[in-house]
Amino acid sequence: MNNLAYTSQKSDVVAPKIEEIVRKDLGVEAPVPYKVDEGDAEVAGKLNGSKDLLKKADKFARTKSDVGGGIKRDRYFKVAPAESGSVLVVGTLPRATSMGMGATTDAKDFVDLAKTIEDLL
Repeated sequence: MNNLAYTSQKSDVVAPKIEEIVRKDLGVEAPVPYKVDEGDAEVAGKLNGSKDLLKKADKFARTKSDVGGGIKRDRYFKVAPAESGSVLVVGTLPRATSMGMGATTDAKDFVDLAKTIEDLL
């Protein structure tokens, strides 16, 4: 589905195409209900337009780790509104240290990432 995401960033263009693929994959003719969560376009533009932030987010939200014999996962990074402001949700994996005998979560990098987001907003 990545090719759909890159042909347009407009949810009203991409979502129906994905829904069509899901119907085909499921073998159903009836429309499959879906919901698109809309974000703040101005905020998204600020965050997505920062090369520094994107570089830090890419480094922190690891999708591969050598810990435990090797782990892989999809990238997950989200800034969500909350009552007290915003919540930063990042799925990451530990980074091996000490020649694989230890691991770190790079918590300082997370704090730096959060500060970069705050500064942009």
